[in-house]
Amino acid sequence: MTMTIPTNELIPAPRPVPRKLRAPQTAEITLENLADGRRRIIIKHAEFKGVSPQMLTWWYRYYLHRCTEGASPSRGSNF
Repeated sequence: MTMTIPTNELIPAPRPVPRKLRAPQTAEITLENLADGRRRIIIKHAEFKGVSPQMLTWWYRYYLHRCTEGASPSRGSNF
């Protein structure tokens, strides 16, 4: 699974990551299209040290808010 970093004025440029990231293959990813048109994405991976559940909740809410403003993988936009 490859993900392209969005490039627009609403999202800041990527910042350097101070540690080595795990390979995407170390996570188990499940994509499911629900009957009502929503998409369920489940990612099971090892714990992110220093990242709280509240931080992840914020990120996904921010990410989903941006998706509903136009750029979305389901709409064929670069993502």
